[in-house]
Amino acid sequence: MRQKQQKAVQIRPILEAKLAGVKPKQDKMLNKSPETRHYWIIWDTLENTLWYVVSKVSENRYR
Repeated sequence: MRQKQQKAVQIRPILEAKLAGVKPKQDKMLNKSPETRHYWIIWDTLENTLWYVVSKVSENRYR
């Protein structure tokens, strides 16, 4: 699962920051995708289920 997370452009910045234990500054999120910004907003609620959430959202979007 970690490899899938690293390849997912939308969540990679958040995953890397979570692993480092440092929330990115708001100005660093301005040029990111809407998905990335959303995960930044809900930073405090994120756990290791990030890939599952992104894959479910993506599946539903293209139905």
